[in-house]
Amino acid sequence: MTLPTEGSRRLRVLFVIPDSEEGSGSIFSKRQADALERANIDLIRFYLRPWVSLPVFAAEALRYRREVGRLRPDIVHAQYGTMTSALCAALPGRKLVVTFRGSDLNPDSGVGFIRLHFGHLLSQLSALRASRTVCVSQELKDRLWWRRNAAEVIPSAVDADVFRPQPKDEARRALGWDMFEKVALLNVGNDPANKGLKTAEAAVKVASAAIGPIRLLVLSGEVAPEQMPLYINASDCVLVASDWEGSPTIVQEAMACNVPVVSTNVGDVAERLEPVVPSRVTDRSPANLGAALAEVLSLGLRSNGSEHLREVSLGATTQRLIDLYARVASGGNESRPAAEAEG
Repeated sequence: MTLPTEGSRRLRVLFVIPDSEEGSGSIFSKRQADALERANIDLIRFYLRPWVSLPVFAAEALRYRREVGRLRPDIVHAQYGTMTSALCAALPGRKLVVTFRGSDLNPDSGVGFIRLHFGHLLSQLSALRASRTVCVSQELKDRLWWRRNAAEVIPSAVDADVFRPQPKDEARRALGWDMFEKVALLNVGNDPANKGLKTAEAAVKVASAAIGPIRLLVLSGEVAPEQMPLYINASDCVLVASDWEGSPTIVQEAMACNVPVVSTNVGDVAERLEPVVPSRVTDRSPANLGAALAEVLSLGLRSNGSEHLREVSLGATTQRLIDLYARVASGGNESRPAAEAEG
């Protein structure tokens, strides 16, 4: 990898993550930070506490300002829009990169009207201040009001060293599952409404009526990140029933494990799954989603997803971020050539 430098030293990047250092929150950002560190980027993580009140925000803003003054990063990379990117954008004198991941630009049924639209406004204003922005899907990039020529699509990444195929029977024995039941895994995190829990439950009823009993395994953040490959490999398919997404990591993780995916047409899912068989992408109606689920489960096959991970591999996204940092550091604001982006 070609490492960006500033004069005779490596670039220093302040990686701002709106979560705590402990736990599985923002695990995709933490894994990306790990990969950048392994690539010898001088990266410092700044964990931003959630904005729950004006005094908390003011305290976090002061702490952030002090850290920027102490560390003097060449680039600040905000790992979300809304208040996170707004805080980073408010401090002048540092080149800013913002990654938009989903609900910071998308609708979100789990957030109140005023808070949602205020957050979207902050995201859009941050895009004006940023040297470059990253959107995890083209659909998300299309939601920017301006400066789309300064935005690059870099999907959420999967670490193929962590997520890899494992025999289903072996994974089920480790978890103590029944060997013969059909299991569809749905990961709702802390947002069951926007992740389509009710739609998924209705779709499973439709599929069960067609092919027999199906267990819908709903994960709500209780499974440790290191256990997720085991749960995915033990499942017959991963179900995505979301109303809106950026680039759902569970899809890339299922692909890496060769587990079929049945999904609503959100974010970049259709693009990711286009070469993956068996998998299905459909609309949000429980009838169509259920029919697709029944069709995939009746096949009883694993997928060829791991053969199509090049663009979403952690190595590929890391290299693209390193290249982006180099362009930002040099003052380049040009769009990335299509041929280079595909590499």
